[in-house]
Amino acid sequence: MLLGAVPCQTPPVSASDVTTQLLRTRVAPALRELGLRGSGQHFRLVDDGGHHALLSVVRSQAMVPGESVFTVEVAFHEGGQAWQAARAAAAWLPERPTASRLVVPSAWHERLGFLAEPPHDHWFLVQGPDDADPVADELITLVRDVALPQLTARVRGEVPPPVPVLPRDPGPDGAERPRVACPSAYCTLNVYAARHGW
Repeated sequence: MLLGAVPCQTPPVSASDVTTQLLRTRVAPALRELGLRGSGQHFRLVDDGGHHALLSVVRSQAMVPGESVFTVEVAFHEGGQAWQAARAAAAWLPERPTASRLVVPSAWHERLGFLAEPPHDHWFLVQGPDDADPVADELITLVRDVALPQLTARVRGEVPPPVPVLPRDPGPDGAERPRVACPSAYCTLNVYAARHGW
């Protein structure tokens, strides 16, 4: 080493980079094993009937430094006609829909967390490399257990599983408010509630 030279240090891995890696190396291969096609943030259930059975990872733009937050949108467009009609009316739409771009009123759409028990707006929180495996495991399990049955039933023309009902409690003013306690240690609902004393 030269005199006065500073040893090279590897910069810390950002939470956003951890999320990108866990989606690429853990989640995408697992979703393909479950019968979905796609990469990056958009996946589709293979269907020969012209239906669009979709999953999209959506990252939050309002992140706290050192954190990466994302959720999963699930959508189903029956046949290709409704999407083609939407494209004819709005030329900026892509050739194929994604779950995060809902512009066809007849499409079914829900966030992954509202399909799970307890139903809630589940956003995954990644703060560092130690979160990668447990977040990936949780996401893969939720897709397999709650999103895929919804999409598969719709593709087959079957009645999909019932969607859980959000429990509600009366607030101090008498208005009903959602009452949820997510079992996940990586859900923003729990982390932010603890952080802010909600």
